[in-house]
Amino acid sequence: MKRLRSIASIFAQPCSMQTAESEDAVQEKNASSVLLGEPMETETEVVVTDPAPCVEDRPTDSTAKRPRGLDQSPTRQTESQLSTISTSAQLFSIITMLTTLTLASTSVQTTLDALPAQVAQMVATTLEPPTSTFVSPVDKDMRACCTLNAVITKFSLRSFPEDEILVCPCCFKHSSSAPKKILVGRNRDTLGKFSSKSLLKNLKTRILSHFKSAAHEFCVERENQEELAKHRSQSVGLTLAHLALQTITEARSYHSYERAVLRQHLLGTRVGNLNHSRQFVVSFLNSLYYVAKQRAIQWFNSVDPATTHPVLFAVNADKTTEFHRTGQVVGALGFDLGEIKAIFLDDPIVGIECSGPAISENLFLVLHDTFCLSLHQLRTQLTGMAFDGQYFGLHVPGHFCSRIGSTTEWTMPGWDGAHRCELVLGDVRKDTILTWYKEVPEFIGQVQAKFAYGKNHEKLRKAAARVHRKFYELQKFCETRFAQAERKFYKNFVLNYLSIVTDLQDKAQTGSDEEQAYASTFLGELYKLVFVVTVIGLADLLAKVKAVSLFQQTVNTLPWEVAEKEAEFAHHFDKVYPEQLDFKDKDSVKIDSYLVMYTHGAQ
Repeated sequence: MKRLRSIASIFAQPCSMQTAESEDAVQEKNASSVLLGEPMETETEVVVTDPAPCVEDRPTDSTAKRPRGLDQSPTRQTESQLSTISTSAQLFSIITMLTTLTLASTSVQTTLDALPAQVAQMVATTLEPPTSTFVSPVDKDMRACCTLNAVITKFSLRSFPEDEILVCPCCFKHSSSAPKKILVGRNRDTLGKFSSKSLLKNLKTRILSHFKSAAHEFCVERENQEELAKHRSQSVGLTLAHLALQTITEARSYHSYERAVLRQHLLGTRVGNLNHSRQFVVSFLNSLYYVAKQRAIQWFNSVDPATTHPVLFAVNADKTTEFHRTGQVVGALGFDLGEIKAIFLDDPIVGIECSGPAISENLFLVLHDTFCLSLHQLRTQLTGMAFDGQYFGLHVPGHFCSRIGSTTEWTMPGWDGAHRCELVLGDVRKDTILTWYKEVPEFIGQVQAKFAYGKNHEKLRKAAARVHRKFYELQKFCETRFAQAERKFYKNFVLNYLSIVTDLQDKAQTGSDEEQAYASTFLGELYKLVFVVTVIGLADLLAKVKAVSLFQQTVNTLPWEVAEKEAEFAHHFDKVYPEQLDFKDKDSVKIDSYLVMYTHGAQ
């Protein structure tokens, strides 16, 4: 409203001309004509109140100066004055009506739409409210802080109560590197430091001034650069650590790590300029063991959330030979978040003496010295032990319980079920009644030894292609391996049976005298139905043993689930009587068709 009055006062100044018609009437008519879009009336009669002097009164001297404004003709001067009067009258009438409409709470926008474009724009600009002053986010945050603690928290300041000062961490760190030209009236030692004894209002003013200064902006920029460099360094470190971990977990040579780094560099990955040597893998492996060890120690000292007591664990150990030295692999089993987790602890060297007390002492040192488990923890948290037959033969569980002051009833040492199941096969192999169980793998090994390498191996491959059979790499038999490896040996021989028989037949017909001799010897046994059925039966029976053994070796298998699997396994073998396994020699027959059916899955 004040702006409308000011505009009205500008156009309401008295002019040097007045019309014969009433001025108010003309203004109202013209204003209404403009609003209604009708042509305005023009003034028909103009009376000049201050006319120019008559011609007779003018100086006769041609050199005399003429008054300003009289160098134009009377006609052109009159037209200009008429235009000024018309525009002034229009604007004054428009502003008067807008003022009236505004006071009457009438929509101004409706009135502006009816005005000419230039006039409407001028009036709308005049009616615009004043623009608000911009307030920065720092100012808003500072206004929201009503206490000293709020200021410290909001702007991440460091407080030193003993010195009664507040410090801007960013400026405290980088003020020494700030150039002199931005330190306007400031000292490097006092940059970003404020007295906490000041009034809150004055303190907020000084902090706000500091945050808007060029010195603070320089320190913030330097801090951002350091953070970016740190982030890039961490990214490069994680990339190299991932490559080193992959090298270790896949048991590759340490030199392969260097080639992996080169490949990543060629692909455009940031790898930096450090830790590219194979020596980094060695250092990384030591660090990896140290971190895993610290986490294991932390777990041993944790509390089970279900029982609110220290976690319980079991210990398992077995002897191993690495680089011609006898060691002992020590591990632990425990419940973590409802699952059984296996933890590798250590692999120390046993030494010269491999007696029961020496092995138990070696086991105690791993738990007590390496993983910092006290005697009390071992007595209360160790509730299970698992070893193989040699440990029980040396009475290792009893010696270990005596060393920690516990009993076998509490530690519950057990012989691994999978290991006992596999040892049964060794005992059966020594039985004098079932001699064929030992003779069959020996005979198969003699047959396959002729095709292990050289030209005989190539002839066997050609024989397999001639009978349209896939050739499988020959396997070797080992008594100390588990049932899975033994079954694989028999299954491999059955799948290569037709190829072996075909090659031996060729040697018996067209080979040398020596080849004909051993070919005839082997073919006579290979043609026996009893031999073929025995090999196939062994493969089927060992499949059951393998299933039980692998089930018992599963980490998260519960004890009652293992017992159910063992009962099912025993029930299956109860159906096989010893007299059924005592095969008698049968007449030699050709069984090529039977083996073809077997190789296609018909068992």
